[in-house]
Amino acid sequence: MTFEITPDVEVRRDQEGIARSLRHLQQPYTETDAGLTAPTPRSLAGQYVRDVAEIYDIDPGWLVDLDQPLPRNSSTEPTDEGTRLRFAEERGVMETTTVTYQQTHLGLPVWEAELSVRMHDDDLRTTSSQSTVHYDIRVVTPDEEKPEVIGAFERADYTADAIDADDLEDLLGPSEEGAFKTKRGPEITRRRSLVYRYDSELRFDPESERGQREGNSDHEGPPTLPLPPVPDEIEDGTHYVVTEVLFTLARPDLGPINWRAFVEPVTGAVLYLRAFVETAHGNVFPADFLTDTPQPDIDCCDPAGTLDPLTEDVTLAGLTAPDPGDDQSLSGEYIDLQDTNSPTVAPPTAPLPEGDFSSSAPTDDFAAVSAYYYLDSLYRMIDDLGFDVSGFFSGTSFPIPTDHRGVGGGVNAFHFGSSSGTTKFTFGLCRSGCDVGIAADVRIVVHEFAHSVLRNSIGSGTFGFAHGIGDSLAVVLNDPGTPVADRFRTFPWSTLITRRHDRDVTAGWAWGGTNDSGGYPSTQILATTLFRVYRSTGGDDDRLNVQRFAARYLAYLLVRAVGSMTSNTSDPAVFATAVMDADQGTTDFEGHPGGAFHKVVRWGFEQQGLYQPPGAPTPVSTEGAPPETDVYVDDGRDGEYEYQRNFWNTTDMWNRTSPDGGTDHQTPVVGTSNYMYVRVKNRGTGTAENTAVSAYHCKPATGLVWPDDWQTMTTAELSAGSLSSGGETVVGPFEWTPETVGHECLLVSVSADGDPSNADTVNGSIPHWRLVPFDNNIAQRNVAPVAGGGGATNLASSFADRRFWVNNPFDRSVDVELERELPAFLRQRGWHLRFRNPGGASFSLGPRGSREVVLELEEGNDFTPEDVRKAGEETAIDVLTFVDDLPVGGMRYDVDPTLKTPPREHPKPDDDECNDTTERLLDCLDIPAENVKSTKVKRITLDIELDDDCDC
Repeated sequence: MTFEITPDVEVRRDQEGIARSLRHLQQPYTETDAGLTAPTPRSLAGQYVRDVAEIYDIDPGWLVDLDQPLPRNSSTEPTDEGTRLRFAEERGVMETTTVTYQQTHLGLPVWEAELSVRMHDDDLRTTSSQSTVHYDIRVVTPDEEKPEVIGAFERADYTADAIDADDLEDLLGPSEEGAFKTKRGPEITRRRSLVYRYDSELRFDPESERGQREGNSDHEGPPTLPLPPVPDEIEDGTHYVVTEVLFTLARPDLGPINWRAFVEPVTGAVLYLRAFVETAHGNVFPADFLTDTPQPDIDCCDPAGTLDPLTEDVTLAGLTAPDPGDDQSLSGEYIDLQDTNSPTVAPPTAPLPEGDFSSSAPTDDFAAVSAYYYLDSLYRMIDDLGFDVSGFFSGTSFPIPTDHRGVGGGVNAFHFGSSSGTTKFTFGLCRSGCDVGIAADVRIVVHEFAHSVLRNSIGSGTFGFAHGIGDSLAVVLNDPGTPVADRFRTFPWSTLITRRHDRDVTAGWAWGGTNDSGGYPSTQILATTLFRVYRSTGGDDDRLNVQRFAARYLAYLLVRAVGSMTSNTSDPAVFATAVMDADQGTTDFEGHPGGAFHKVVRWGFEQQGLYQPPGAPTPVSTEGAPPETDVYVDDGRDGEYEYQRNFWNTTDMWNRTSPDGGTDHQTPVVGTSNYMYVRVKNRGTGTAENTAVSAYHCKPATGLVWPDDWQTMTTAELSAGSLSSGGETVVGPFEWTPETVGHECLLVSVSADGDPSNADTVNGSIPHWRLVPFDNNIAQRNVAPVAGGGGATNLASSFADRRFWVNNPFDRSVDVELERELPAFLRQRGWHLRFRNPGGASFSLGPRGSREVVLELEEGNDFTPEDVRKAGEETAIDVLTFVDDLPVGGMRYDVDPTLKTPPREHPKPDDDECNDTTERLLDCLDIPAENVKSTKVKRITLDIELDDDCDC
């Protein structure tokens, strides 16, 4: 049956209105939808494609051979077959499987035209798909005598069956036209025919052309060849049958390089040329500068006496033991230091048993150790993140040859690849005329490593829309704890590389903006986008452990996203979807369930100009549009996701002691019915339908875990109906009965068609600090008003018997730290908050343990309600809880100048209860009480006379 488009299905269309992706986690396509029993990923994907074909405007005739695999050795000759989709690949990464269908025409693959289906392996269900298929393909030929394709192909001289190395050498252009000279000609490794839509802007690598235009020998870009011009009869934007030739051709300064060329078989024109080499450039410092202490005056050309004290000893993991009696070399499980390129600089060795490779920073040996250590650590990081290294890098033979001094005197670094893997790394100098190697900067090394991640997954070391994820990984992994003065310089110790990751959308640095030209400019847009996601998920916290988790999880998502892709893409939205799917498909990452961060990822791309509404002006210079439906409860961020450590202070939800619809918060009274209200808004572009709010409460506590620590209110859910774009409504009352004195915690979760709450979809129990701040559908209130209008005595009395609980949200023992923050007007008057529980502000908890924290507010000098009002917004007393240096929650006590006495938290007794108490008192005094009608207190005087012989 046809797949139904509902508000739970996000459809992304191109400028022509053609659907290019479907994302539908809340409407998964399952075996029931497919009418299959115990399907395989391939069979489920096949039926899914048939059911979504109409949405993608795919002709049913394209699907007649859908289940037939693409021949491993594609045909070298075109046929009269029309357009088809054929099974190409099934790839699994972690808990995600991607099934890809290749578009063919004339029986030949169409270059980078496919439909891919992504599914989650648990309860096998399809949740997204992407299409890059071409429509209305009309292949032409420049042969005027045989204009029909098959006839022209039969007469052509440069078909896959006919072209040889000598032909190729002639077609690539005479060496005297350029500086590219070699004693050996090209060696062909593979040939096949395919259909290619010629794009004159992409004939050469845009990064090669950019380097040539800038005329900067230190920033020359990937290598290229001086091709002859394309004949006039070749038309831009037209499909041609071409011969794809993979070949090896050496360059004197770089050694053997793998290349790809598309040759039009009639004219011999090379329509597309790429070297499987990706580069980075610059003047750098050793990585220690980035992690230990800011050194704004240090330069990589400084003498050893300046640089050496900033280095540190590290363990070189994974080295292969030498034969007995031989020295240890820098060759191990993943990396093998070799002298592969000029100049001739042999990698160092070290005698055993010491195995000491220590050397001075301005030496080649130091660069060699740096290259080994950083690259080896990065491949080990992939293993630590949970990936199978050999499976992820299946196209790479380990250990990878690496030349630490292999770029002549150049300031550069290179990743060399084949069509499916990494073949070599080479590194040059940090700056011309200096002796420090560029491999000493971990950011440069990460950048090159990221090309390996891409090359082994999508068959290209770069994206079609940007140079890759290298800059993004480099800044995210190295930002935690960095002391550099300008954290937004991507390579902060380079004077040559000026790339940044805080680019302004309004200045053209938007997706679709004037600077979105591919290559390095678009890489800055991507790095800005992803660094925003990192900052919003913890990178902007001042605690190192929070930053590290944010960096590590985002790095995991990026690697997993790339691994789930089966081909290159020119659309950043395809990659954004892959990152979001990676989060939602993660069941467990180091104890963290996936499905909590994907909305921040979407927002990060939106803020950089992606997701423009139909008809928006181009080039783009504004933020993108929010989702069609985006309901939220305002926690002070207007539904957006700037980082906010204190996520428990939402005041757009409040309590009333009676269902009167009032909007002022009242302290909950235990043991009796209370009533909560919440204000819900919609920042989406459309009307939110079937909006509903669920409400929960728990005892006053920090370190909470969802859903384990919560119970539903008596009124568990209320409908908010429809909510227009930009609209808001108050939902309530939610009846509930507090059970614990101390102001219980309140939580609401809002959902609507197309925008479910992460509380309903996250893949397991999750600590609140990793859930609530990253979904605007969820809001929490741990805010208790205390008396600020009755002077010092009443404020201090508000903390009498004030307590809450600290929970350990982890299945391990942890250390707890409590921090207190008093407003300035109290600090200036000598007030102090004390912890009277065992351990005070610092203690340990066992796995999922808990401890009651008892507070005492020590009275200082007096104040007036006017003093509180003058304090403005700084009137709260905050207690923050850190578990292993992670902010897991807190309690806020808001000093209210309108509250004169401590708020009542126990129910007020009724008249009968008061009369009974009066009768008991009178009975104690031996006074008749039968006729007590009511009790009114005007004055209380109590005298107690004791016996003279009382030992008191």
